[in-house]
Amino acid sequence: MRKSSGNSTVSQKSRLQNRMEAFKHQQRSLKEELWCLGFLMSGSVSKRMITCGNSSCACRKDPAARHGPYIYWTTKRKGKTVARLIKNEEAQLYMEWVQNRKKLDQIIRKWTRLSERTFKTALQLRLMMKKGPKGSP
Repeated sequence: MRKSSGNSTVSQKSRLQNRMEAFKHQQRSLKEELWCLGFLMSGSVSKRMITCGNSSCACRKDPAARHGPYIYWTTKRKGKTVARLIKNEEAQLYMEWVQNRKKLDQIIRKWTRLSERTFKTALQLRLMMKKGPKGSP
């Protein structure tokens, strides 16, 4: 027995709506991840061993004798790299906030890929909704 085109359209619409619901569920999950983020800081945190300006210091000749470790937060400001020496007690908070920024960037990438996958389904549904049932204006 062959399905009528009206039933076919209804079942296609139903499949598209189900697919759209699955996409919306994934979007809600990303929103939840976003909601859980704390404060953000761009850049990175690193430890460095430094040679000093004293020409007779052992740090000039022996890398193991370098001074430090010193902790730096590095970021970009107006296209220029900026590094700031930070205290040990600041380092943990900087690292957490930098990690939060990386999580945000990851969420944005996931959300963008989800949107790209969702687009065709959303467009098909929108066009179906505009057409309405056969025989209606």
